[in-house]
Formats: sequence, structure tokens, C-alpha cells
Amino acid sequence: MLRSGRDSAFLRQDVVFDAVLADCVRTIFRDLAGLAALWEANSYWYAGAHISASLEAHGILFA
Repeated sequence: MLRSGRDSAFLRQDVVFDAVLADCVRTIFRDLAGLAALWEANSYWYAGAHISASLEAHGILFA
């Protein structure tokens, strides 16, 4: 079945929309992964700072 020019224009718009949507989804997941890594690094830093403060409170100092 042959498509009219109008049908193929809508088809091209759908392809472009799908590509833009896929790019947005990739960007969101990449940013979420970055935030998760930042959260994890911050958690380790907080835990390390808490342990250091606790040890210092018990008289164990680090040089």
C-alpha cells in the first residue's frame, strides 16, 4: 500500500519524536546514575567522618 506525502510526514515526525524521547530517557538515567554515585560517595564520607569523630572522642587520634 502506498502512503501519501502527509502519511510519510507523520511517520517522520514519529521517528524524530521517538529519537528525542529516547535521548531524554538516556539523559535522565545517566543523571540518576550520577546522583546515585554522588549519594554513595557522600554516604561513605559521612560514615568516615562519623567514625573519625567517634574515635577522637575516645582518645584515639590520627596523625
